[in-house]
Amino acid sequence: MNTLFPLRQQLGEFLAIGGELLFWLTWWLPVGFFLGGDPTLFGMFHSELSVIFPLSGIGILFWWLGELLLSPTIKPQKILFPLFWLLAWGANVFFSFDPTVSVMFLLVWAVGLLALGTGETFFATGIRRIFFGIGLAAGFAALHWMPVLDVSPVLLSIGAVWGLIFLSWEPSFRGKFFWQIFFLAGVFLTHNLAVELAALLVLVFGRRWFGVTSGKKSPFWGALMIWGIIFGWKIAENGPFLFRIQPYWTEIFHNWTQLLLGVGEGQFLVGLQTFSPTLLDAFQLHIPQSGIMLTFFEHGIVGVLLLGALLLFYNAKRPSFLSWWLIFFWMFSPVFVAREEGILFLLVLLSLQVPRERIQNIKPRRIRIQRKRVGRPRTTSTADVGDFPAT
Repeated sequence: MNTLFPLRQQLGEFLAIGGELLFWLTWWLPVGFFLGGDPTLFGMFHSELSVIFPLSGIGILFWWLGELLLSPTIKPQKILFPLFWLLAWGANVFFSFDPTVSVMFLLVWAVGLLALGTGETFFATGIRRIFFGIGLAAGFAALHWMPVLDVSPVLLSIGAVWGLIFLSWEPSFRGKFFWQIFFLAGVFLTHNLAVELAALLVLVFGRRWFGVTSGKKSPFWGALMIWGIIFGWKIAENGPFLFRIQPYWTEIFHNWTQLLLGVGEGQFLVGLQTFSPTLLDAFQLHIPQSGIMLTFFEHGIVGVLLLGALLLFYNAKRPSFLSWWLIFFWMFSPVFVAREEGILFLLVLLSLQVPRERIQNIKPRRIRIQRKRVGRPRTTSTADVGDFPAT
């Protein structure tokens, strides 16, 4: 038994570290294995064969298995909340056009929910930032030279903004200016004016907005400014009817249960093609450009309330307004709910817990901690501290 315990610990550490690094390298990549089987064998005419399980999901799964080996005792509250939310989120399976597709997307959400409660694990600073940057650079390379992969430029730009947010928690260090230029270049390569302005504001005001200590919240006006910029840009691009419902979209609803629970995840275009009484051209066959609108059609009113509550209240007690940023991008882009890798990236960003203290140094260092004991003289002890608290 003494022999098995070190092996178990080594295997757990290998899976946890390997899974985390795999996620940071592939969070943007819409490549994985098909949950419904290989399309080359069964044919792409089956809609369920288009649902993939991304490599980033495999990274999350490996990390979770590694943590399970390292600490086999799991608190019930960490399992019950994601389980109840997932059951409510998947209530539309029985009313969707194709229940098989809904179940497969539900598996993607289930793996993403495993990331909830990870604390500071996926906080990309230090060595994690390097792998995150490598993944981001690979994403932009694939965007320009491998268009067949269908990489989302919006997801890459959001990831670059989050790279700047991660840098806001770190003090000045050698090479920080390079990382700032690198993430800014990633934002500007997507040619998204709203995200570019948001990134510039994070660069200028990031230390004030995100440089918080335990128990102190960042000013809300920063999030409000970002929201105003994104909203103004979307209005300028799409006109005053950003959230207007096209008349032919509502034709996919056939009863009140679909209005409440939606037509099924990943089945908006299938519903349009199948149930529209008129022939739709290529310009009409597109998903809504708002994540909230897409969630409404595929998950109904209940789905909008469930996902909005999850994004708004999951991090309510944490010293940050990162949840508001996720809500803003969900409102003005469908990438977090329309793509499998976007779903996983959304839940990982939602799981991020702000470090209790600002990171003081990139390199591990030794500090002296004074502890006061009743009835005894003061003693000092040393402890090794890295750039992350232990998870």
